[in-house]
Amino acid sequence: SLFLNKQTKMKTVLDFNGYFDLQKKFHIKEYSLFSLDHHGNVLNIIHEIFSPSTQYFNKLDPITQQNYVRYYQKYGLEWTSRTYTTGRIQPEVPYFLFNSGLTFVADQIKENVLREYLKELSVENILLYNFICLQDIGYHPEASHRQRALCSHHMNPNYNHCAKDNVLDMVRFIKTNHLFKNHVLKRIHVAIDFNNWKADSSGIKELSIINISHNGALAENKLEVVIGSIKTDEDPFVYRKYYRKHGIKWRSGNRDLKSLRANLNITLDQALFVYVKNDTQKEILCQVNRSARNKIICLDKFGYIPGNSELAKTKCGWHYNQSINNCAADNARLMANWLVQNELYKKPRRDWMMQLPVQGESNSFLASAQLANRAKYYQSIDQQLKLPIDVPSNSLTEGNKRRLNNNLKRFYESFGSEGALTKRQRVESSSEDSQTDDEDIDPDFGEYLDKNDLRTLKFDPEIFNRATDELIAGREEMDNGSEELSLERLLNDGRSSSNVMHNFDADLFDESFGEML
Repeated sequence: SLFLNKQTKMKTVLDFNGYFDLQKKFHIKEYSLFSLDHHGNVLNIIHEIFSPSTQYFNKLDPITQQNYVRYYQKYGLEWTSRTYTTGRIQPEVPYFLFNSGLTFVADQIKENVLREYLKELSVENILLYNFICLQDIGYHPEASHRQRALCSHHMNPNYNHCAKDNVLDMVRFIKTNHLFKNHVLKRIHVAIDFNNWKADSSGIKELSIINISHNGALAENKLEVVIGSIKTDEDPFVYRKYYRKHGIKWRSGNRDLKSLRANLNITLDQALFVYVKNDTQKEILCQVNRSARNKIICLDKFGYIPGNSELAKTKCGWHYNQSINNCAADNARLMANWLVQNELYKKPRRDWMMQLPVQGESNSFLASAQLANRAKYYQSIDQQLKLPIDVPSNSLTEGNKRRLNNNLKRFYESFGSEGALTKRQRVESSSEDSQTDDEDIDPDFGEYLDKNDLRTLKFDPEIFNRATDELIAGREEMDNGSEELSLERLLNDGRSSSNVMHNFDADLFDESFGEML
């Protein structure tokens, strides 16, 4: 039956083949169309071969004849073979596509040809037709489409392709991956970021998941925070380092670790593609779901620099000091935006980028992506720390570029990257007349420490600039240890000469943190 209820918005799977004439107009010779309901059941099966516009092949122009000869070699359909006349396709195909919620085609080439074909038929509102290219989500037409036709209309079944056989393969792929369900299409791609206070999945504290649909539409950010157990045998000093960077208290959260791992396991199992920042995060996710290894994609291999998203500032309420803490939700959002902007949710684009050589001038696309993200990386440093960089990057030698790169990284780590502390000191840019409110003190520490010891240290721009100049100068004779001592000396000099600085008792801080846990 050709009747299709408009309210059901079924899914359509379509494949076709044909040839071009002298005017480069495409003519469909064979097409097949299956309709699926929301349960994946096949309701309509159509397979048609259309008669030519003229019965006399020798009267065609040479270009059209040559094109059809090449077509015949692959598909084996005689010029005069047909099941219906050509005019039948004009109302039939547009009707099914218009009444379909989504139409699955093999690849981008088929979609482009089909849109042009509909335009030539003067079909209105072509842009309202929703197509999904299965190749973008892992389908391989060149491997899946049969080279042995089961259809009797093809002259050489052992070598010819058939549109109906191709659609059957596509339907198998769709049903295997449950692509007939709308909620599955909205989470084909998943961007995940998390932070952990131990180097395995049992130490995950904050987890952010963003679902990305087949066409790059972003869903709501799901944020889960693990509630730390009241009784624990864990080393409190390990969590202290995590707290410095992310500022989430041990007992804060909305989920216990067991349920978070269970939900994460389901997400990894259902998604077709999972995106993380790097191999470290990938290995931790594989501890949760081993079978997901082949679907997890590390964005740093495509030019993404995780430092871009690791801004030491957040508006998330789970973090104690939002002005210097790093949040997984912010990181996941920036990852997803970068992924969609670069169209990496399309598998052919990812495959093309992965085939580029790692080094050399031919890797221009990947190099451009890396340079663009490195520029954003330095720009984020400039915005966070008000660091002037006067030297144009194109005027630097390779040695100076490496030196500047290393010094900026060390500077960023020392003065605010991801909320890091240098020698157990928080440095925050604020006016001299501002005061630290009592509610800014973590209540978990308040009963153990004097508030003056825990307050954020006042910021001395003069001392800060002196430390900045020393790092940017690029003194290669200084190793990491002597560099940290030099920075500490500069800060100590400023502390002794300023009345607004407070001494910070590190031993008392460590002791109190242990008692709190």
